[in-house]
Amino acid sequence: MRKIPYRGREGPRCGPCGGELCPGESYWQINGELVCAACLPEYARGELEPFRRVLGEEVNA
Repeated sequence: MRKIPYRGREGPRCGPCGGELCPGESYWQINGELVCAACLPEYARGELEPFRRVLGEEVNA
């Protein structure tokens, strides 16, 4: 695992919300983007949208 250096005043930021990630805080690095715990559910829903189905509205192949 690679450490993300930040020696200036600001630490790394969450891509979706722009919030600063603090030492000891959990985050996810997905496709090069940092995502905080608060943004993860919405981010995941967006990424997984192509796989969403509505029961009763399926298309027969």
